[in-house]
Amino acid sequence: MEKNFSGYCRVQDGPRLVFLEEDGGAWEADCNYGGCAYESECPIGREITQFLKQQEEKQP
Repeated sequence: MEKNFSGYCRVQDGPRLVFLEEDGGAWEADCNYGGCAYESECPIGREITQFLKQQEEKQP
């Protein structure tokens, strides 16, 4: 499964499209999600976090 998110990226100082892919039950982003210095203020990171929480809630 694949999901994408778009928004402002402070690292690149501009718009960014981030792809999130599921591989064997683990989700991987094509950005530094989970380790970015600007993660606390990243709109893309917030969207990814919210999406992942929703996915966890769907798990039996």
